[in-house]
Amino acid sequence: MKPHEYEFGDRPWPDGKGVLQVYAPIDLTINPEAAALVDKIRDAMDGAPVSMLDTPGLHVTLDLVADKVIEDLTQSERDDLEDALRSRLADMPVYHGFAYPIAYAVGPIMDISPAGPLRTLQQAARDTIRSARGDTACTFRQAKPHMSLGYCHTPTDTDPWSRKVRQIDPAVVPLTITTVELVDVRPDNVTKELGWKPIAPSIPLRAD
Repeated sequence: MKPHEYEFGDRPWPDGKGVLQVYAPIDLTINPEAAALVDKIRDAMDGAPVSMLDTPGLHVTLDLVADKVIEDLTQSERDDLEDALRSRLADMPVYHGFAYPIAYAVGPIMDISPAGPLRTLQQAARDTIRSARGDTACTFRQAKPHMSLGYCHTPTDTDPWSRKVRQIDPAVVPLTITTVELVDVRPDNVTKELGWKPIAPSIPLRAD
């Protein structure tokens, strides 16, 4: 594994600044099998040079507002984006799928399948940000949807940790995602710790 580098769109993250992101939080209280698997992955990664996320911090990143740090966004701009996103996602359904662990290049993740519905959420977030703020706000590279469990802070051989994670069985669990959040994200590019907090009420996805 290699240290994760937090990025602000297509450039380095500005130290000490918050960035507005669109997250799909993972509520482990409604995903008990995923909660049990997360605990097993944490046990398997014990001793690795990785800053693990706390349970309330688990999420799928959908997109990032890349033209201004959050300190430079007015309350009106934040409110306009929230309203637009809430309207755009009003008919998007709750996600039901599966998750499974991988000791990835920059830390442990839970990959998610099928990815298609979450890619649709990513595209909806991107379209909303572009409509509200233009192309300069849309330089973040949207990765295949996944849940990061922690971020590497010191280089290490991935193979021993990958072998430990592969011993976990069963390793595929159901996953349900019911909300989207607009969040203020503040990472530490030295420790690789990540903190975030919502800046608006949750946006519910359409129930089944």
